[in-house]
Amino acid sequence: MPLHLIVARDPLLLSEAVKAVLPPGVEAARHYAGELDVQAVFDQLGTADLFATERCFHYVDIIDMKPGKRDSERIAEILSRLSPETTLVCTQLFSDPDKRGDEDRRMKTQAFTLWKEQARFSDIRRQSDSESALRWLLGRAQKHYGLELSQRQAQRLLYLSTEQLALADAELAKLALAMEQGGGPVSDELLESTVQGSPAARFYELADSVMGCVPEADRLLLEWYRSSPETFRLVNELKRRFSGMRQLRRGGKVFPPFFARSLERFQRRYPPPRFAASVELLAQLEQDLKGGIYAAASSKDAELTALQVFVVDLRELAG
Repeated sequence: MPLHLIVARDPLLLSEAVKAVLPPGVEAARHYAGELDVQAVFDQLGTADLFATERCFHYVDIIDMKPGKRDSERIAEILSRLSPETTLVCTQLFSDPDKRGDEDRRMKTQAFTLWKEQARFSDIRRQSDSESALRWLLGRAQKHYGLELSQRQAQRLLYLSTEQLALADAELAKLALAMEQGGGPVSDELLESTVQGSPAARFYELADSVMGCVPEADRLLLEWYRSSPETFRLVNELKRRFSGMRQLRRGGKVFPPFFARSLERFQRRYPPPRFAASVELLAQLEQDLKGGIYAAASSKDAELTALQVFVVDLRELAG
């Protein structure tokens, strides 16, 4: 009676880990743990199959199921009596980098340990960390797509994919389609032209240019806003970056690691007086946007004007 519990930070790594432990040729019935109760668990796992056929179940985000003490005891009994023909895979995806400090705490709760005590436990979270992710990406490019990436190119691809391996893998698939010879070394030009076309890459390139106070930010802002007029997404990203820089200056840690590294290159541009003035400027922008003080033909035009003024003012602060 195989019972597995797998914890990960990347959906692609988690999906492949699940596939690796499932019996070949048997499809798993997928259920979100938050929608299950003890009766549903009993109906699925506590009843014997008269024909002894293999059955597989996949419980997603197992921490979301929070049974009380009596129900936990009943579930533990059900798990102890799983038939040899039943495979149960429980998974937990931690996808919010801002809450990594809570992961270990949540893994000590009854909602988690109930399953861990009787399962084969696999914690693959560290496979998403920077060095491991880089090795994974280089191997993935070669084995799955026949692409030869340099370490520098792989680092660039990870950065543009915000170090999310599922996104990076999608970019590898696009690169493979764009390769005329079907594989081999990837040129820097092809990498940039292919990956920069993704919405995520364009957005983070824009945020970098605004933080870097470069003239190109004006053009990138206009191009991005014409296709994705998400004013407060950009404002929130800038707030996240300034908050991260403040945290680093106070000796704290910022996650994920790629985000902390990306902030380090902006630190010199924002010495203490300029940093304080920039934060105040951003706070004023947010207040003005919410107050609707910018006049224009439409609210979206007004928001674009506010962002454009902010970008120019921030650049002037940088001198």
